[in-house]
Amino acid sequence: MDTIIPGERIGDRDLEQLLHDVYVGGGFTDPEIAPALFAAGAVRGRGRLLGLQDSGGALAGTIIVVPPTSAAKRLAAADEAELHLLAVRSTARQSGLGRRLVEAALAEVRALGLPRVVLWTQPAMHAAQRLYERCGFVRAPDRDFVRETRAFRVYERAMTG
Repeated sequence: MDTIIPGERIGDRDLEQLLHDVYVGGGFTDPEIAPALFAAGAVRGRGRLLGLQDSGGALAGTIIVVPPTSAAKRLAAADEAELHLLAVRSTARQSGLGRRLVEAALAEVRALGLPRVVLWTQPAMHAAQRLYERCGFVRAPDRDFVRETRAFRVYERAMTG
C-alpha cells in the first residue's frame, strides 16, 4: 500500500528529480527555469509539502498546499488555499495515487479552516484536469492567466463537501 508522507521525509534529490521528470520531461516547464523553480528549498518554502511513497518506498508523487499567508501564493484570496505542483511519477499514473494526493491536500485545507481552494494547470494537462474535476473542482475561466508564453486554466473548489 502506498503511504502519504510529510514533506520533511522527502529527500531533496528525490523531490527535485520527480518534479523535473514530470514537468520538464512532460514538456510543461522550460528546462532553463527548472533548476530554480524546482529547487527543494524553494518548493518546501511554498507551503505544506505532501508526498506519496509507493509500496517499495520510492517517491511516487507530491503536492503542495499553499496557505493564503505564503509568499508563494499567486491567485488565492485571503480565504483560499492554493494547490501547487501535483506530480505523479509516470510509472505510477492511472493507479489512483494522484487522487490520493489531492484528497490528502484537501484534508490539509480543511484543517486550515479555509472555505475554498484554487489551483491552475496548463491546457495540455488533460489527465490532471479530469482528476481535478473528479475531486470536485470546477473551472473558473475568469481567473485564467498567461505567464510568459504559457497559458493556465484555473480551477476552484468549495470545501463544504
